[in-house]
Amino acid sequence: MPARNVFNLRPMAERDLPTVWRWRNSERVRAVSFTDHEITWDEHLAWYERSKNDDSTQPMLFECGAKPIGVVNFTRIDRQAGSGVWGFYIGDQNAPKDSASTMGVLALDYAFGELGLRKVVGHSFVSNAASVRYHQRLGFREVEEDPQRFKKGGETLDVMRLELTAERWQGLRPSLEKSLFSEVKA
Repeated sequence: MPARNVFNLRPMAERDLPTVWRWRNSERVRAVSFTDHEITWDEHLAWYERSKNDDSTQPMLFECGAKPIGVVNFTRIDRQAGSGVWGFYIGDQNAPKDSASTMGVLALDYAFGELGLRKVVGHSFVSNAASVRYHQRLGFREVEEDPQRFKKGGETLDVMRLELTAERWQGLRPSLEKSLFSEVKA
């Protein structure tokens, strides 16, 4: 695993769009996404243009070195309520081991720091055990509520809502940081 200072999370730029479009249309990413149709270039460009003019949305690019490897998208950002929803994926299939966890740490630091959120919400298909475990490893807890259902590919899937508060994150963050970046600091 590369050192922490090799990783970066930054706002998505127009130059990133071809890479993100290719990732988003990959079968691997579409299979676990809520919208799984192949996105046209025009749809992708329109999404990006809308996000640039929408304070409640912040698409981010995750990099290892200067190489893009993943996406984090914050939506429904409500600064008054202090909440937002996140979605994410590692697009580069050759990303270093534990990149997803590193991306999560940087993204949650950004959400609770730069964005000033007090709560981040995630949604996962119940059948996507890897996503549920990922959320739980980062400290998210399932929210008990009426089951949400989502139609995808002619199938009705159960959706789990997970939440993480800033207070819980601050308590869990040091151990996550230590487990990911245990290299000796100079």
